[in-house]
Amino acid sequence: MVSATRFGRSWRLLRSLMLVTGICGIAIVFGLSIAGETYAQLSSKISSKGPITIQAGTLTLAINDSSSVQLGDWQIGPSKPVAKAFKITNTGHVDTTINAQIQTGSKSPDLVNHANARITSVADANACKVGLVV
Repeated sequence: MVSATRFGRSWRLLRSLMLVTGICGIAIVFGLSIAGETYAQLSSKISSKGPITIQAGTLTLAINDSSSVQLGDWQIGPSKPVAKAFKITNTGHVDTTINAQIQTGSKSPDLVNHANARITSVADANACKVGLVV
């Protein structure tokens, strides 16, 4: 005759085994679905009347001929606009567009709403001036 204690331990062991098996099964199904999705994205077909070119490459930006650079803190205000010259070079193979963005500390969060930042191509550093019209 099987005692209640042995039956209880066996039932807990069986329940744990079923739980682990279920979790593993779900993980396998999830992993296979991701692999199938990746395969589908990489093996898609497209039809075209003309030639199609697919290219891949790298995007490597250099600022002042360096991979990282500190442009320093800029003290700006309504009566104190700032223009800083720096050179950005794309040494990679992929075309890109570069945008400017203003970040401020907690002392003046409203400044972002009233400031304008832009990147403008100029002939040289001497041509970089405040109020430059594009």
